[in-house]
Amino acid sequence: MHDAFPANDPAFLERILDRLPDPVFVKDKHHRYILINRAFCAFVGHDRQTLLGLSDYDYSCTYAILESPMGVENYVATLKLTPITETDQTFAEWTASFDCAPEREEALVRQIGQDVFAAGFRSLDAMVARAA
Repeated sequence: MHDAFPANDPAFLERILDRLPDPVFVKDKHHRYILINRAFCAFVGHDRQTLLGLSDYDYSCTYAILESPMGVENYVATLKLTPITETDQTFAEWTASFDCAPEREEALVRQIGQDVFAAGFRSLDAMVARAA
């Protein structure tokens, strides 16, 4: 029998996946992306080169606020998403550190927790609900 289907050729599989209109990805046993189609890249907003090799455990982003009207300095925050495979959910952890006047610390912690983090999680929930 002639082998006309090069099943072990990643480039061939990528071309097939790219023809599909729905987001599709393939992961290896370490949960790293090894094949991704164009629809998946468009869905998550990143190019193939950025995503390939990432795993479920690499979803985090760290950012700094250089100037803020809140009166904080050295503000650095990290948002980390960790999959919970047993329940098909995601645990989101958002942390921040910053310097401020001691008398403002308690109010700023509350403000950042409610106005930034909680509002961000509500927006994320709404975005996921629209995509579902």
